[in-house]
Amino acid sequence: MKLNQLQYTVTDETDGQDPTDSKISREVPPPKTYAEMYLKVGDKILIETTHNHHQPSMRLPAKIVGWLEGKSLLLALPLKASQSGLIKMNEHVLLRAFNGQNAFAFSTTVIKIEHFPYTYLHLSFPKKISALEVRTSIRQQVSIPVTLTIEGMGDVSGHILDLNMTGACVSTPIPLTDESPIRFTLHFDLHGAAFSLKLESQLRSTKTIQEKDGTSHHQSGLEFQNPEPNDRLMLSSLLWKEMQTQFGHNV
Repeated sequence: MKLNQLQYTVTDETDGQDPTDSKISREVPPPKTYAEMYLKVGDKILIETTHNHHQPSMRLPAKIVGWLEGKSLLLALPLKASQSGLIKMNEHVLLRAFNGQNAFAFSTTVIKIEHFPYTYLHLSFPKKISALEVRTSIRQQVSIPVTLTIEGMGDVSGHILDLNMTGACVSTPIPLTDESPIRFTLHFDLHGAAFSLKLESQLRSTKTIQEKDGTSHHQSGLEFQNPEPNDRLMLSSLLWKEMQTQFGHNV
């Protein structure tokens, strides 16, 4: 599955440090077994269907029900997804998971679909697992449109300058001074499908940048507030895509 590219560079908290230096490398040795991912029953996981001529690829949330090492992995689907018939027998899918530190991805095949007492999938056990470390100190520098919703100010349009698992730096035409929570809405594409990510955030820092032509813009540091597991999965998938582009890999 080919990943679309976004133009960005990677920096660490230490200015001038080589982003390819092994001290801040995000690639980690892939786990030899499923158990080494330290995923638990009840953890959220994303099922990514492959693109075909009949329907575009899409991403569905699921929950780990259980597994038997080397045999199969069991995932429960939400009611809406199970009733839509989006998952087919023998379909090849990509699974993405995040354990709080590492993002994982692996391909698998739907070998059985059960609907009683609830809908769950039997998936072939992964033979190869890819892993990337998502460190909160690593900032992915991007230029992605964002909408900030602030009480008393309405919607403010801006651009994300850098992004990580805990927050973002955004550029806006007006300063952000309100101490109330800021709704952070990000729209992006993954594998040709459009996604929206909405997070509550808090203003942590702000400064004004004066350009040579006399214009100015305002940079603000936002910290995400208690993102939901699905939001963290989606955010880690976006960062995964950025990191994979940096290292020139396809998943």
